[in-house]
Amino acid sequence: MDIEKTFLHAKKSQFVLKACFSSNNELAVLFGPSGAGKTLTLHAIAGLVKPDKGRIAVNGNTYFDSQRNINLCPQKRRVGYVFQNYALFPHLTVEENISFGLKKHEALKEMLSFFEMEGLEKRYPNQLSGGQQQRVALARALIIKPDIMLLDEPFSALDHAMRMRLRLDLKKIQSKYGIPMLLITHDPIEAYTMADTLIVYSYGRVEQIGLPKEVFNKPKNRGVAILAGINNIFKGIVLDIGEEEVLIQSHEKIVAPKISGFEMGDEITWCIRPDQVMVLREDKPLGKAVSENLFSGKIIEIIPKGMSYLLFFEGVFNLEIEIPAHAFERLNLEKGKTIRVSLKKSAIHAFD
Repeated sequence: MDIEKTFLHAKKSQFVLKACFSSNNELAVLFGPSGAGKTLTLHAIAGLVKPDKGRIAVNGNTYFDSQRNINLCPQKRRVGYVFQNYALFPHLTVEENISFGLKKHEALKEMLSFFEMEGLEKRYPNQLSGGQQQRVALARALIIKPDIMLLDEPFSALDHAMRMRLRLDLKKIQSKYGIPMLLITHDPIEAYTMADTLIVYSYGRVEQIGLPKEVFNKPKNRGVAILAGINNIFKGIVLDIGEEEVLIQSHEKIVAPKISGFEMGDEITWCIRPDQVMVLREDKPLGKAVSENLFSGKIIEIIPKGMSYLLFFEGVFNLEIEIPAHAFERLNLEKGKTIRVSLKKSAIHAFD
């Protein structure tokens, strides 16, 4: 798809959506903050919003083309849409919700079996758990054998355990039916674990597209870095360029992997993920991977995150450090303690 749409708001302000991307039979995740244009993109694909110009095609079927004057109505677009609030009919049973609008119900049994809802056919939405309601919404979207499935933050109202279960359901759907899916989230963990392809949105535009690992480890700019959970972002100047590494003058000198597209004297921005800042043991010799970019400082705050801890480090560089719980306990870390850290050279990423 490649579309543009201008929305006028109160006080004559405007929001411009420019969405351009393509995906295959995969689960692509639209990732970004609220108000970035993700839901508007799904609405445009479903026919609920008409773009000002551009083209939308799904599985070879053209849904919208401004140059050819094509704009299929929503009823003619084979789109399965799962809304954030499920949008189930409260007066209809499970089986009636799933098969709503269909003249033939042959696929109903298949859906009930696939989503493990046998025995729930006669229940109403208010008699179901949140996870069961979500599976009904997924079944209703899937039963029409859509060209594409659109999922607008489908896990936002669910607890952690149910989120894990429904993520598996989506992977099962993808594996069995091979239907392309677009899923919206602003949760970094959800984006990383769910996406085959990650499409990062900001202020109505697509900022970066790639594999989750690529986007989270090599963000294109500061905005994407912050969305990916990287707050360790610093300015610097390229001092020297070697065959495999560069020397950056920042608050202190930093050794980083060789960066293409930069020359000596260029101003750059560099970042490092909080889980790639290594807290060093004083009683253990340094390994090669952590023998450079060494700094000392003090822990000024600690936030437990369940399986890990987030440390706020104050020194030459003020850093966020994420450390596994077992390592935190082994190192006997506490607020006010002075520690030594290594900014892992291979994990430093720079952008213009």
